[in-house]
Amino acid sequence: MSSCSGLIVNFFSDYFTKFIYTQVVSASKPSTTATMSSPEEWTWFCGTNTSLENFTWTGKNIINNVCIVDGLSSVFQSVFICAFSLALLVLKCCSRYGHINTPYLIRYPGHFIRWMLSALLLIVLLASVGEGALTSMTYGSPSNGLPHLYIAPTFSFVCVIITLVVNQHMELWRRSKLSFLLLVYWLGCVVIETGQLLALKEEEEVDVDIVRFDVVVIRLAVFCALAIVEMNVIRIKVGTMYQTGITIKCGNIG
Repeated sequence: MSSCSGLIVNFFSDYFTKFIYTQVVSASKPSTTATMSSPEEWTWFCGTNTSLENFTWTGKNIINNVCIVDGLSSVFQSVFICAFSLALLVLKCCSRYGHINTPYLIRYPGHFIRWMLSALLLIVLLASVGEGALTSMTYGSPSNGLPHLYIAPTFSFVCVIITLVVNQHMELWRRSKLSFLLLVYWLGCVVIETGQLLALKEEEEVDVDIVRFDVVVIRLAVFCALAIVEMNVIRIKVGTMYQTGITIKCGNIG
């Protein structure tokens, strides 16, 4: 199982790339000028977002559109929900680690900080969902609203809860290499939140009096902190294990 985490990361990285291309780019069936010929196809997600008219799939236009950034964030979060769930399922059902029966839990470095940051992040994500729902009801159309404002943070909320489950089992099963999968997720979230900030900047909503800007900044800071915690776990647990040549083996206790 030493290469299990790497195989899972590679599999879902390829799947994530293909999914974005087929579901986001190809769904709009762009013409030879790479424009969105049917922007109404995004109405269910973007609501009254009229900036999709004559939209072209370039890096600048993607960053400049909050709805597209939220869409990519939703895809990213849903892919990692599947990735984390599959990793836990494989280790539980297809390896001896899933059958460990022990009342002892070895806490990894940064255990308390991770849980505090995750709790703060969950509170901020709930605030993001509430802010998005209120904004959707206030400024969206009566028939559709602006679903992208609350769908993306909802996916993030679910995924962060699953990361806590992954961390709990990582400590229980002594599978420190799961930290690599978590690190990929945290770094991906940092990229997504950076895109959110750039999109807000283009819409001139960079102001501490705007709730959406505040929660994005806090989320970005927490994601960066969690990425640092994960790097520290890899440095201490994984790096030390390779340097000393020690392989940690788990067995049934009690």
